[in-house]
Amino acid sequence: MSDRFAGQTAIITGASRGIGLAIAERLVAEGVKVVITGRSAGALAEAVARLGGPDHVLGVAGHAADTAHQDEVVAKAVDTFGSADLLVNNTGINPVYGPLMELDPDVARNVVEVNVFSALSWVQKLYKAWMSGHGGAVVNVASLSGIRPEPGIGMYGASKAMLMHLTKELAVELSPRVRVNAVAPAVVKTRFAAALYEVREDAVAAEYPLARLGAPRRHRRRRGVPALRGRGVDDGPDPGRRRRSRGGGRCLMGAHEEDATPGLDLARLRPWFAEAVPTARADTLTATLITGGKSHLTYRLTDGESHWILRRPPLGHILATAHDMGREYAVMAALAGTPIPVPAMRGLCLDTSVLGAEFYVMEAVEGRPYRTAAELAPLGPHRVQRFSGALVDSLAAPHAVEPEAVGLGGFGRPQGFLVRQVARRRGQMAASYSRDLPTAVTLHAELEARAPMMDAAARLGIVHGDFRLDNVLVDGDDRLRAVIDWEMATVGDPVTDLPLMLLYTRLARLVEPKVAPDSGDAPGFLNESEIITRYAARSGRDLGFLGFHLGLAAFRLAAILEGIHYRHLKGQTVGPGFDRIGDVVHPLLDAGLAALKEH
Repeated sequence: MSDRFAGQTAIITGASRGIGLAIAERLVAEGVKVVITGRSAGALAEAVARLGGPDHVLGVAGHAADTAHQDEVVAKAVDTFGSADLLVNNTGINPVYGPLMELDPDVARNVVEVNVFSALSWVQKLYKAWMSGHGGAVVNVASLSGIRPEPGIGMYGASKAMLMHLTKELAVELSPRVRVNAVAPAVVKTRFAAALYEVREDAVAAEYPLARLGAPRRHRRRRGVPALRGRGVDDGPDPGRRRRSRGGGRCLMGAHEEDATPGLDLARLRPWFAEAVPTARADTLTATLITGGKSHLTYRLTDGESHWILRRPPLGHILATAHDMGREYAVMAALAGTPIPVPAMRGLCLDTSVLGAEFYVMEAVEGRPYRTAAELAPLGPHRVQRFSGALVDSLAAPHAVEPEAVGLGGFGRPQGFLVRQVARRRGQMAASYSRDLPTAVTLHAELEARAPMMDAAARLGIVHGDFRLDNVLVDGDDRLRAVIDWEMATVGDPVTDLPLMLLYTRLARLVEPKVAPDSGDAPGFLNESEIITRYAARSGRDLGFLGFHLGLAAFRLAAILEGIHYRHLKGQTVGPGFDRIGDVVHPLLDAGLAALKEH
């Protein structure tokens, strides 16, 4: 460890993974105390542990553009480590991928707010609290897309161009007391940039002089931290080298060419697994892809005696905001010991060099999901009725848990939750554009007009985000053993969970052949009115605006399915059942408009 930065403290935003985490690793190696920020409490906890623990690392969860969060971080840095000498503005968002002519103005404003305004605000906070009297250094992480056009991410590139000019202005204004520099990386192989390179990695790499993409781990091989030493404008991270698997074959998203399990390279997984699960015989580990999942890829692992489940994002095109493995892991870990049945978590991996993406491992729960009426029918009407009642009760259970009581008080952004949900689904539609969907435009306009009023009336709680019959596991005694698939969980209006149970049954009756779960048609299954009545009684929630929530659920599900349809068209889906997903979107949007008129 070097002592040239001994006694100094760095604040790094967006540092729970990727470039930010790599920068933190390098600074810790140089003897710097670091305060890292990020939105995912679970991912931050994992990053703090990876960086060596609380003696020299502090993680503070929150939204980078929230000025109250900024005040908290700066205060904790000074109180805990005695200074706030270095700032790395690494946080950035790019919520859509698509043409500028279809960009939602609210999304554009959000990009500039996070990528530019929040960077300025962080500098202002640190300057007033520490740097004006003690000096310091600032590094803004910009992008090559701010220098040259990059179709599909135009607003992101424009915001990074603004950030680079802001850097120049700050450098002049704050000199000589504070050094301000910017780095402008090209495409770096992180989850954030996955949509840019996974489909056409060779073509993207060929655009650069070294014909290769960057990788966060390469930061650890750079000598020194020139931008923090006042060397001047840095030319960005070493572009890195194309990743090779241990066997010498090329690796794309972690799938070895000789590996029969898409998206999972056992040779790379075993060393990590041996550390995460010491009791396992990692050398005998085998994996099987569990079919049926249209979002995360889910694998069953076994060493011949014990069993685990591994979940990772899908291959190829990934929607912005989706597939946050740290989010799902954090929620299930927090709910352990509550009345909500969840599997035991065993480990979260944020190092994308292992499988080409983040992933986590949990204990396997003995039980099965039900999806169709045909699967439920052999149980008989009485058992189906009892089971569907328990399903509604398990839906209401998380909604009765106070987020603060289980450590999720700072989870998500509950204020303006429904307004953001509407805007986000519109952005997801644009990111997966392959055809015109005029009904989506109409439904979006209706929801957008009503969302502010709905937010004002909402009572906040834990939201599962994708609650339905095939996301619960049931044992042979009809006991509900686990609620799974928390990848979309947050804190917001929990009533948004209810419409999915209703929507899937409606959708199954609209589409032929049925590509949606039709479990609601099984003899004995509670009907829509019974589900609503039971949920209202168990949860104590006001369902007076259920029509809005049904419309929003339809819009959200349509956006997700359109993303899956897009990946299927690009040949990036694994397993059967994807060819008809696109057929569901049109009737689903129609059902959403109808729901708004029903209530």
